[in-house]
Amino acid sequence: MLQTIPTAIKMLQEGMDLQFIVEKTGLSRPEVEKIKQQLEHS
Repeated sequence: MLQTIPTAIKMLQEGMDLQFIVEKTGLSRPEVEKIKQQLEHS
């Protein structure tokens, strides 16, 4: 899990699809959406 969040962040920054990120990282969709919101507000 330590590596999945930085991976998800990089994927979001590259504009990849949320569902694709969920499938590849193993994170839940709500977790990925929360990370996306944090990126948008930082």
